[in-house]
Amino acid sequence: MSSEILTEQDADFLFVQVIRQSHRADRGDEGLFRPPVGVLFFDGPGGDEEDAFVRTASGVVVRIAPAGRKAAAILARRLRAHLGLATGASDDDLLAEVLRLSCSVIDGTISPKTKNLGRLLLDQTARRLARSVVVLPLTGINLGPAADGSCSPMALSPRLLLGHVNEETEAAISALAKRGVGAAFRFSEGAWWTEDYNGRRRDPESYEEEPLDESVTVLAVVVDAVDMTATLRARQLAEGLLGALWLVDQRDAQWPCMPPTLLGAPTAAENPRSPGLEPDRALPIATLQADTRDRGTKAVPLFVRAPAVNARAAVEAQAELFDLVSQAETPGGRQRLARRVLAACRLAALAEPQGAFDLQILHMVVALEALISDHEASSGVTDRFVRRLLGLLDSAAPTQGQLEALYDARSQVGHQGFSPSPLAHLADTASFALDLVRKAVLSIAVTSATLQLQDDQALLRWLDLAAPISEPPSGTGSGNRATRR
Repeated sequence: MSSEILTEQDADFLFVQVIRQSHRADRGDEGLFRPPVGVLFFDGPGGDEEDAFVRTASGVVVRIAPAGRKAAAILARRLRAHLGLATGASDDDLLAEVLRLSCSVIDGTISPKTKNLGRLLLDQTARRLARSVVVLPLTGINLGPAADGSCSPMALSPRLLLGHVNEETEAAISALAKRGVGAAFRFSEGAWWTEDYNGRRRDPESYEEEPLDESVTVLAVVVDAVDMTATLRARQLAEGLLGALWLVDQRDAQWPCMPPTLLGAPTAAENPRSPGLEPDRALPIATLQADTRDRGTKAVPLFVRAPAVNARAAVEAQAELFDLVSQAETPGGRQRLARRVLAACRLAALAEPQGAFDLQILHMVVALEALISDHEASSGVTDRFVRRLLGLLDSAAPTQGQLEALYDARSQVGHQGFSPSPLAHLADTASFALDLVRKAVLSIAVTSATLQLQDDQALLRWLDLAAPISEPPSGTGSGNRATRR
């Protein structure tokens, strides 16, 4: 088990150990001192080898053996790391959450046969101690118009919302925050991207002749963590979501624009406070060259189209995809499947700004592996990669030879740092890989919704059943692809 990521399976395993070492106290224990509900107390000095007691909300006293206490303490420690609670709660707070649920099982409030008790514990603890609404600024997103002509905020799920920096979005995020964390939200003074909005609110007369700037889009995310842990998880989700929007929005075009980005890091926006309002939204890379054909020096610009993604149209076109990726930070059966798809979208968006085609290929193939690999070292990696993609894409799939060639190009870059292939060939391969990622992401979203696949293992089983029977590698003299890594 990782020291920071506590899966539902981890929580289930540890929680079962607590339950197995706990039972109702005997009648002879009824005279024990009864402290507040959910607090450990002892009949003796409280040594490591001594049974502990805890009182439930219904008044039942539960006896916990030392092994159960140890499992509960480990689970509480793991909860702290998973939820980012370095300073947000005491050890006793986390232990109390574990004991509260275990007591509910022992006294019959919750059946011990209830499925996913680990998920219940994670959700219960996050709701009480460690749930945040994180709001991040974005550029390159177009939110309108909707069918009614408005550019109102978009709720992508009960835990995700997109909107412009305006009063309507502020109210929508505040409602989301009240439901998610029990607190209101306000575009406060603490962020540079709220300066103009709050200046207009303080002194509206000074802004009478200036239209409201809605070039900054914000994403509000409910995350089961606090502080920096919540911010980092929200950022990863945002990067994946932006990749998904871009992949869908560009489906009928030849990739004319760059992916949308988070604001605040190095960005294509000429003016981050008002992205999109400057005449030069994205300065080109301009080189000066002197060559053998022309006398003198000439400038050669490399233009890049700034982001301009129609989020509303993308979500309406591929509802299954956005329903799935929105669950990447929501504890539940589909979370691991959602994280696979989100990782692929994120890698695609991060790969596109790379100027080097070989690096794009490397990122794109890793994106495909995020979707369909077993995520563990084993033989037959290339063969399994090819067959699963053939089964996933079916009639829309490229040939076995094309997929093998793509994986070989990835291996060249990943193992030796570069590819010796001609630049024109690498450019074609990078374009092919990007289109393949888009098709695979959309296909998995539709397939998982149609077949009601509830986790990533069910997806992998389906892919192996749908895959064609393994054939010898195409081509000659290329080595043993079936065992290559």
